[in-house]
Amino acid sequence: MDYVKTETGGDQGSSNTRNAPAGRDSDPKVLRLLRTSFRIINKTAPWLGGRWAYWLWFRTHRFPESRREQEFRSSAQGFTFAYKGKPLAVYSWGEGPVVLLAHGWNGRATQFWRFIDPLVQAGFRVVAFDLPAHGQSAGNSTDLFKIAESIRLVSNQFGPVHGVIAHSLSNAALVMALRDGLSTNRVVCISPPGQSVVMLKNYAEALELSSGMQERLLKHFLRDYGDDVWKKTSAVQNVQELSIPALVIHDKDDREVTWKEGKDLANSWPGAEFMLTESLGHRRILRNPAIVDRSVEFLSSGSKGIE
Repeated sequence: MDYVKTETGGDQGSSNTRNAPAGRDSDPKVLRLLRTSFRIINKTAPWLGGRWAYWLWFRTHRFPESRREQEFRSSAQGFTFAYKGKPLAVYSWGEGPVVLLAHGWNGRATQFWRFIDPLVQAGFRVVAFDLPAHGQSAGNSTDLFKIAESIRLVSNQFGPVHGVIAHSLSNAALVMALRDGLSTNRVVCISPPGQSVVMLKNYAEALELSSGMQERLLKHFLRDYGDDVWKKTSAVQNVQELSIPALVIHDKDDREVTWKEGKDLANSWPGAEFMLTESLGHRRILRNPAIVDRSVEFLSSGSKGIE
């Protein structure tokens, strides 16, 4: 297991993605307000609280881009694809074997800006896209199944895809896509969750939902996605039959997805490498030069003979 200690500093973005509602990226004031609202609802209509929590789970929130992100977006070759009748924003830089970038929940393609130039200089064509209901793509709600489908859609448009770099929740969607036939040579998973049912548990605890509202929340998932939803969306289970080389990177101080989930994922993925960092958190890890260099090195080591 590789271990990297890095400099400390503030993390971009807002609070805990897994432990906050409305896309799990709300600020503490909003979270406190929601907790109070759910406590009031629980006294009068707990069934409504379960339904509201279910609705909130799928809602996304867009945050402003930094100046550097805006620059990289404007420098890209832009494409728009139709996904379920709505536009999906896609961006491309460079030429060569394709490396696809898949951002996390409430994120956007340009959060990978640190990776773009090093990948292009290494001889890759970088393709990134805003997930459904994220960034410049249309919509205000989505789920893991739609994200997995969109990954496959973009891959099919630009394939063959040499490698994929995914962050946070997109890792769960990526391995669903790989399970269902997506072809690639190498994968880098950054800050990945291991079990979707754990994400739901953390979400319910963060909102301080009563047991009755949690039960109703769960029933909504089982009703709409089937009794095997947690198995179908479990990254740990979906990677067990994969033979694709993988590098899993997670930070010891990630407050949104514990590093042990990344470790579990690497342990379940045959032959996967695991790299543990420190003091980078959940998003700042995407801007660390050592992480970028290691990711590019890993993808480049499998690029010989790829056209």
